[in-house]
Amino acid sequence: MIRNKTQDTDADDWQRAGPYEFVHVTGWTITNRIVNGKSVWALQLGRRTEGNFSSPQGAMARHSALVQDSG
Repeated sequence: MIRNKTQDTDADDWQRAGPYEFVHVTGWTITNRIVNGKSVWALQLGRRTEGNFSSPQGAMARHSALVQDSG
């Protein structure tokens, strides 16, 4: 279970790398950013960005969908 500021997350293979970042063994990252004055969680692999999410759990769910689609 990964502890977030406001919620806990069950997420296999995701590790907290700092207060605003998670990393996955596949090289993907989830980072907290401010976009247009709002806090969002961005899912990224290098320069590829797969959206901005309101929580790390949303980004983790998108990552799972991407991995399933490619596998």
